[in-house]
Amino acid sequence: MRSPLAVFTILLAISLPATGARAKDKQPIDQSVVVALITRGDIFAAHRDYGKALSAYNKAEKTARHTCPICLLREFQIERAVGNLNDALDDAKKAVKEAGADKAMAAEAHLARGVLLGEMTSNPKDKRLVQAMTEAQQALALDPSIHLGHFDLGFLMLKRRQDAEGVAELKAYLASNDPDVAANKLARELIADPRRAREPIAPDFTLTTLDGGQISLDSLHGKVALLDFWGTWCPPCRASVPTLISLRKKLNGQPVEFVGISSDTDQAAWRKFVATHHMDWPEYIDLSGDMQAEFTVHEFPTYVVIDGDGMIRFRQSGYGDATFVDLEGAIHRALKEKSAKDAASAVRAQSQKEQTDTPQQATQPAPAQESRNGGSRAAPNGTAGIEIQLVTPPNGADLQPYVTRLLAMLKQNWFHVMALHALAGEKGVVVVQFSITRDGDLTGDPVVIRPSGKPYLDGAALDAISSPAPFADLSKRFNGAQITIRIAFLYNEPFGAAFPATAAAGSQQGAAEPIVTPENAAAQPLPRGARVLVAVIQTKRPENGVDVSKYLADVLGIVSEKWRSLVPGAGRERETGKVAITFSIARDGELSGDPAFAAGAKTKDLNDAALGAIYASSSFAPLPQQFKSSQMTLTITFFYNELDRPAGPAGTIYTRVVRAP
Repeated sequence: MRSPLAVFTILLAISLPATGARAKDKQPIDQSVVVALITRGDIFAAHRDYGKALSAYNKAEKTARHTCPICLLREFQIERAVGNLNDALDDAKKAVKEAGADKAMAAEAHLARGVLLGEMTSNPKDKRLVQAMTEAQQALALDPSIHLGHFDLGFLMLKRRQDAEGVAELKAYLASNDPDVAANKLARELIADPRRAREPIAPDFTLTTLDGGQISLDSLHGKVALLDFWGTWCPPCRASVPTLISLRKKLNGQPVEFVGISSDTDQAAWRKFVATHHMDWPEYIDLSGDMQAEFTVHEFPTYVVIDGDGMIRFRQSGYGDATFVDLEGAIHRALKEKSAKDAASAVRAQSQKEQTDTPQQATQPAPAQESRNGGSRAAPNGTAGIEIQLVTPPNGADLQPYVTRLLAMLKQNWFHVMALHALAGEKGVVVVQFSITRDGDLTGDPVVIRPSGKPYLDGAALDAISSPAPFADLSKRFNGAQITIRIAFLYNEPFGAAFPATAAAGSQQGAAEPIVTPENAAAQPLPRGARVLVAVIQTKRPENGVDVSKYLADVLGIVSEKWRSLVPGAGRERETGKVAITFSIARDGELSGDPAFAAGAKTKDLNDAALGAIYASSSFAPLPQQFKSSQMTLTITFFYNELDRPAGPAGTIYTRVVRAP
């Protein structure tokens, strides 16, 4: 997909706002200083000194007193290039706000955000595609003359399998007589075969690798290839290397080839990094930029999975906690499409492996005292269990495999949003009902039909269902339009507390488990070097009787992701510490005043990372309408490789575990 903004050059042609100071400001804005800072940033960016470039743009935006959408769009390009995609999305969102009445600038910002959201997923059911289309539609509504908006919107619609609407948008683009030759050519190809948006053909290439060998698209025929577009200058790329090494080791023996394509310009630095980090797969340095251009790579890292027939089966930009699972799943799916003559045996081997790896779950409940993980007996750090009950009759279809996968997914998500009170042994039962359509979407918001009476327990249960949606498609053998499911979340309660007749047909349970798991190691004091970061949020009462649990969970999610990228090496590897910061959010979601330390760590770097996470988040969603106070005061406690016990329900508390990169 083409770049929505030709990096930096188009933006240079846009003049800065001619406004002086805001009415409340005493001194006018010195536009010459703003322009000088932007120019300085452009020079740094041209030399790939992205840290200094970002600093210059940020300073320009502050000098303009937050009336410089151009500055933010430049920050967007830098964050996008280095793989900080969530920060890039935030920059584009802020640019829309700062554009004010400048509709053309706001349209550029909307379109930039939409294109990036579309590039972050290959899943047609991913809600980010819907958000991306909305951004493109808003761009066109603001500025109908932005012809490439029709191209981008059409492409996004085709990715989401809305072929008729997508083709109509592409035809509207062609009718605009836009001079972009490449986009015109691609639009015609997509109209002729909309599947190219979802399953594009990989461009032909031949590379001479670091060890002197040759890799080409033809030589990869019959294999699945993972192309890793990266650079030594890119922090997320460097952080991803252990993940790639682990994934390659896990895929050993499979017909899979890893190929690294470096965007570096310093060959010596590239060679040294590859050798030092044991990147023992074919590596190529793309000094000409041709491979990046052929694959339209604008963000790093970008991963491309090509199947044995040369079709691109998966593409994703950015690196995070889910990268290993996403890449592994994409490669396994591509292996099943492999056209080489050994495809059948490869599929059989993969199928056998999946059967071996899939845990068997009984449909009949075991006595609590005989449970694998202690049943209903509460462990010192709390236990958690899930019961699932099908409300919809299966009509002869075997839905057990589907329900088993659903149970595993919900448990994993639940543990990530688990309220700390549950870790301390607080009891509760929450029953939630929801329906899933044939294509895996929720028909509406999940409904709590049996609340625990504790918002932090109820909220975690709702978040566990809402966050992974959409789910997998329903079995083709099931002939209904949707299934309705009830889930019981048991906090330190025995099985049968929600569904006494849980052994009845259509019911299933997972064994009660200590909340301490490999996915969530936050339930007990962590040993030195545990490499786990935990953030806890707490409101300063009163909450005026309003349930703000969902809002708090969203705030914590934003802050913790910012924090993750700022944590210094010591905090990732060995150092322990606790930092508590109190701050207030105004009704419009902006910070009200400066955050203040309530407790600090011994090391300045740990304190700075926590404080920086609050400032980097800065703009949150507006406060809930039901919350009548002028601001909400919060305390977030950041734990580096340790966790204290909550003293009790002094406020609504949520926890979020983020893996150290």
